[in-house]
Amino acid sequence: MGVSEVIPLICERSIIKIVQEKAAGKASRWQRVALEASRQCRRSVVPKVSEPMGWREVLFGVIPVSLGPRIMRTETTGPAVMAIIQYELGDLGGFCD
Repeated sequence: MGVSEVIPLICERSIIKIVQEKAAGKASRWQRVALEASRQCRRSVVPKVSEPMGWREVLFGVIPVSLGPRIMRTETTGPAVMAIIQYELGDLGGFCD
């Protein structure tokens, strides 16, 4: 588990203003940082670093996901989903039968 993609967000009140012409260069540098950090912690999947985007561009690619009428906190969603999967499939998805 972990982050698979990092999308730098440009907001109206961002302190650092990124010039569009330099955005690709900054994203390339951040991608190298992500690669080196992944190597350092022996992570098998390197997160993709996108070019900085505004809210509209970021929200355009979002796919809404729902677990029904429940409202869940970020801290509890992962364990709750894992509990549901274990309930449905058993320990290790039935591989230990």
